[in-house]
Amino acid sequence: MKLRGAKPKKWYNYLFESLISPFNCILLGIMAVLFYTDVYLPDTPSYANIIVIAILVLSSTLLEFFEEYRSNKAAEKLKELVATTANVLRDGREVQIPIREIALR
Repeated sequence: MKLRGAKPKKWYNYLFESLISPFNCILLGIMAVLFYTDVYLPDTPSYANIIVIAILVLSSTLLEFFEEYRSNKAAEKLKELVATTANVLRDGREVQIPIREIALR
């Protein structure tokens, strides 16, 4: 039997978490208010402010996503390089072996 660590997240989990950051939630709230005041209420709608905020949300999401995704991939590679061992008693003496060789009961 093999000891299992936490499963790495999929890329779309990082993207969703980046989209629902506090900064983006504030921007989305502002965009909703601007939609009501600049598009719904006036006779001639203006989409300029909404487009600017949508670009800010998109750029913020993509920047956070790429930073988070790359840093977590680098951390996973570092985990693979680390050899985890344990001290166990074998034949009456203490020896150091890799954790993957320990049998679970």
